[in-house]
Amino acid sequence: MNLSIDSYTGRNIQWLGGVASTTSTAPDIQKDFWNLASTVFYTDEDAKMNKREIQLLQEYKQLDYDWDLEGAVAPSPEAILLADYIVKAMEKTGQKVFHVVPGPRGEIMVDIRNSSRSLELLFYPHSNNKYVFFSENNEAEQGAFVFSLLPQLLNRLNA
Repeated sequence: MNLSIDSYTGRNIQWLGGVASTTSTAPDIQKDFWNLASTVFYTDEDAKMNKREIQLLQEYKQLDYDWDLEGAVAPSPEAILLADYIVKAMEKTGQKVFHVVPGPRGEIMVDIRNSSRSLELLFYPHSNNKYVFFSENNEAEQGAFVFSLLPQLLNRLNA
């Protein structure tokens, strides 16, 4: 059984049956994901709508240098961890993740779509994470991604 543990914010995990309740122990500077409301994490086996994306992220851990035969860097553990966190958080909130994919510089892209809008979250090695939001008329907005932006971006995506 693989446990979904929030390593990003350093949480204390308490298991009650197959459900874990978490509280944050992270310094205030990292406490920005949905105002760190208490989050419930289940085992990976409980994932339904984003199960394939969770499996893909585990498979991407096996990629080596030059996995694309064009010199691509292996996906960084940090990028995979952050993408995994987002995909599992989306699972818990009922948001389908369209796809996750590695990039040539060790990044992982999480693609979330709703009708004619999409949100791409790009997690790079050593931070400098980005987002790209595409509106109905395919206009792109991009910027630095911090977890505190996620509720606003999801509200726009699902409006």
